[in-house]
Amino acid sequence: MKHFTIFWSLLAFALCGCSVATRPPAKFSQQVSAADRLVVTNRYFSFGETIAGADVSSVAAAIKSARKKTWGAAMDWSSPRVWNIEFDGGTNRLAVIPVCWGVFRLDGIEYNDGSGVLEAFCNKLEADR
Repeated sequence: MKHFTIFWSLLAFALCGCSVATRPPAKFSQQVSAADRLVVTNRYFSFGETIAGADVSSVAAAIKSARKKTWGAAMDWSSPRVWNIEFDGGTNRLAVIPVCWGVFRLDGIEYNDGSGVLEAFCNKLEADR
């Protein structure tokens, strides 16, 4: 019985206490949620656009719900398909992240938006340029 209790205690600790964060940090998610507009730029296309309205909240929700990318090779962040999204609230710059193919990078960690919102947003930007 003693070994059984120790086993279950260790298993519970391993499953609950040692989990690795798979979502973006809470502080970053709060900053993104406070944005009222996006300034999107692409250095290769010499393109920039300010976005407001429903797109801001849908992009923010996609960013907050993204998961750490655990598949495939690392993204090529020097690609022409990389868009820099700046989240602004009032007169303050809240955050800036690079986005490519529905994947974004934050503090050297790549996150994937499984909803497809970021990829659709970037495709729309490319069509608009």
